[in-house]
Amino acid sequence: MDGRRRHNRTGLLTKRHFQGHYAVLLTVLLLLLPTVTLFTQDDPYILMQGTPDQPVAGSTWTLTLLIAHSEPNEVNILAPHFDDALFLDQVLKGPCLRNPVTGQTYTRPPEHDTVLERWTTMEYRFVLNNPGTVSFESFTIIIPNGQIKTGSFDLEIQSPPNTTETPRYQAVWEGIPSGLKTGESAVIHLRINRWNKSANMLPEAALFLPAAPQGLILESLPILTEEISAGTVLKFRIIPLAAAPFVLERRQIPHGDSIFEIPAMRIPVSRNSPAESNTQHGQDGEIPTEHNFSLPFPALETATAGNSRLYERYKVEYETIYSTAKKLWECDNYARTLAILRQNERDHGAGSLFAAIRREAELILGFLGTNDEKRQNQLFGRESPHRFAVLRETAIRRIPDPAGEIIGYFREGQPVIISPSNRTASRPHETWLPVIANDSSGVSGWIPEESIIFY
Repeated sequence: MDGRRRHNRTGLLTKRHFQGHYAVLLTVLLLLLPTVTLFTQDDPYILMQGTPDQPVAGSTWTLTLLIAHSEPNEVNILAPHFDDALFLDQVLKGPCLRNPVTGQTYTRPPEHDTVLERWTTMEYRFVLNNPGTVSFESFTIIIPNGQIKTGSFDLEIQSPPNTTETPRYQAVWEGIPSGLKTGESAVIHLRINRWNKSANMLPEAALFLPAAPQGLILESLPILTEEISAGTVLKFRIIPLAAAPFVLERRQIPHGDSIFEIPAMRIPVSRNSPAESNTQHGQDGEIPTEHNFSLPFPALETATAGNSRLYERYKVEYETIYSTAKKLWECDNYARTLAILRQNERDHGAGSLFAAIRREAELILGFLGTNDEKRQNQLFGRESPHRFAVLRETAIRRIPDPAGEIIGYFREGQPVIISPSNRTASRPHETWLPVIANDSSGVSGWIPEESIIFY
């Protein structure tokens, strides 16, 4: 597919939500030509371009979104599901400068160019696993005054010249628990996705069995006949003996004339103690009483130093909420703590006091670049359609299914944004939601609803 044809197929459907009605703009953007049809300066829009023009399997390909918004921290992007033929290797977001006349973009101001606009650039860098046609669904770009939706398009991935095509098989982990305690066990399967039953026999399980790290028992289990028919190549039991996460890096395993792509895996492991059993997620809605002082909670004076007048006005309410958050924190319920702080930062009259505590708490947990809560979280006088939440530690999956490829992890306490009407149940009693990190990273994907703490 030549460059012009591919970019013509990335015509963008822009859709913004204003007070219950929609404004729809449709334009075809010819990104490779010197001039591009542009909207007015105060009308947000997005340009898409991919490099190289004719990608080949085994190489990297970059999809760049150029958004006409000057502050990258205010731009959040909900990416669609990506095909198995793609591996998302890196996501980068930052500012850029664009000449509205020539369409040129720069990372730093060039000489003799005074008609520059500050935009936001978002780069998705993929490793192309297989040749063929890959379809991209819409990206949703969320900015403070609304949201924009791109159009869908196809990408043609060519076979490398003068080479024999190497079959690549994508594997998925099944049965990964959301977490384990020391001494507990879990049985995990590795299954080859889209396995061709008419092909040769599946490789032996020993080829895929990872090395057992210290502090963990890993036992290979026999695979049943029906499991083999479904493409299962490995089944093993793990028993953690120490409170350290079980982590496997992404691997590529060559076998014969094929390559097997094995996704990463991470399972949080916590101590199996009476104190900890009383503090798991607070599912009964009660504040646990057992304390674990593993991380210090920010001092009350963190917020009061520069806000003495506000503190005196709301002293009783502030200290009561602070005490509740501190008890949760000392029981390792970091996500619930941050949800309480963020809710009061947004809704309480003493919001700036809670914001100071929340920022310090996130720094203690290692979170940098998270967005503050907006005092008036509204669009043109109406409540924002997006929901806000804090997450328990969870895997991020490419598709809304437990068998989907894990593309990353959100740590305990990660703030996220959830778009409206994006709810799906892949199986009975399993509901998944697409989320965007409420920070400067722009990371997005699907997570189970049980990992979400709304506020």
